[in-house]
Amino acid sequence: MPDRGHIHHRLLDMGLGHRGTVLTLYGVGGLFALAAFALVLFKNVWLAALLIGILAAMLATYIVLLYVRIRRVRQQSAAKKPASPVEVESERRPAANGLAASSARRSL
Repeated sequence: MPDRGHIHHRLLDMGLGHRGTVLTLYGVGGLFALAAFALVLFKNVWLAALLIGILAAMLATYIVLLYVRIRRVRQQSAAKKPASPVEVESERRPAANGLAASSARRSL
């Protein structure tokens, strides 16, 4: 049964486009492949650990920047969002309690 819990659906739901989602997943996969290749090529655990640490820091920075960008876009779209017809209608009409109170004052 399909669901929206997969990583590509989550990235899309966060506001990333299709191209950004694909490039993000390819980038993460490429970083892991590069780290594995460096481990085999250099045969030095410390160098591979350093490379993996640098790659992890780059990935963490990317995630933070992505979160900040998505948050800014959501705030801008919320600021530009027009009021719903229900909100506009309720602003035009006085509340029912206000009508009852004003008619009660008039009758006295």
